Amino acid sequence: MSLVSHFVLPSDYGCIALVNPETYAGFVGEYWQLEQLIDHIVSEVNQHHIVAWGSVHGNWKIVIHNCLSNNSGYQEILGTIDSNKNLLLANYESLTHIAQFADEQLPLKGMENFIIKMNPGRYRCRIIQLFDPNEAESEKVFFQTQPHFRIELEEDETPVETWTQIPWFP
Repeated sequence: MSLVSHFVLPSDYGCIALVNPETYAGFVGEYWQLEQLIDHIVSEVNQHHIVAWGSVHGNWKIVIHNCLSNNSGYQEILGTIDSNKNLLLANYESLTHIAQFADEQLPLKGMENFIIKMNPGRYRCRIIQLFDPNEAESEKVFFQTQPHFRIELEEDETPVETWTQIPWFP
């Protein structure tokens, strides 16, 4: 299994996402409410423009591999994402910013280092949480040196089931 990339993504309470920046329609409304944002993200997940999962405040260490494995963690989710040529790791702050401003799009300035070069296609996306969710806000997790999340991407035309919520959203 080949490691594609590794990142340290700072994020506030809310969620982290893997996004197709060319297809994700981020704008929700100038005065959006949290429920509207969640519904919007879930809709975009089901159109294969984004895969999002809940997180608390942290500097999240994320590794990305180019095939699915038998590795396990504390919990995992499976999604589908389409790539035109790039995917982007986005934090909650980026997603809420573009949700409010119609003239903004991803990646925001300063987030260019979170672009992942991909071949165009549809990908099965497996997110594995590698820490105990009961300890998510502990110093042990905040300062751990090992990855917090493992993202596995494998080309696959078969979409996974429809999502109704953002998994693990705090």
